[in-house]
Amino acid sequence: MDDLSRACDAWKKKYEKAASELKDKDMEIALQQHALQKKEQKILELVGMVQEKDALLRQDPARRKKRREFFAGLRSCPDDSTPGV
Repeated sequence: MDDLSRACDAWKKKYEKAASELKDKDMEIALQQHALQKKEQKILELVGMVQEKDALLRQDPARRKKRREFFAGLRSCPDDSTPGV
């Protein structure tokens, strides 16, 4: 009976140790997920800021004029892809 009791205690200790390690890993995963969510939120904020600034730049009349002139210049250039014609 004494051997049985010791074996039972040994298994209980192993179980408690494994349960404790599992709990620790779960906590570590939860902390990592929380940190990842904070980073994702920050990325979304930055993407929103970039989109907002892009929209403002597209509305800038001087920039729009330069862009129009740039592309107009490309259309008026001779086609250099035909050699010697």
